[in-house]
Amino acid sequence: MKYKIILFCLLASCVNNTYLSKNSFTYSAKGFAKIVNHSFPNLENNSFVSHNKLKLGTKIRLINPVNGKSLEKVVKKKVKYDNFYKVLISVEIAEELNLDLNFPYVEVNEIKKNKT
Repeated sequence: MKYKIILFCLLASCVNNTYLSKNSFTYSAKGFAKIVNHSFPNLENNSFVSHNKLKLGTKIRLINPVNGKSLEKVVKKKVKYDNFYKVLISVEIAEELNLDLNFPYVEVNEIKKNKT
């Protein structure tokens, strides 16, 4: 019986606690971006970022892992797209990052305002 309690305490202390509050969650993903070349009427320019899961106004960093170029943008539109894609971006942003338009592989990281 003593060994079971000691074993349980050892196993419980080694468990990685993955319980995160809603405010401490940061989104991070690597995958393909969907590139669109049409504009939306409410946006001032054609450069936009859209995401399925992130709220409007969320700051994200888009990184091209091939050449290391990165951009910080704000999610301005909520558009439904296939779950295969990690983010929906405009052609202008793809050109700024020098993405391959046939295989636009990007890394998407959410930027938190308060890191404490």
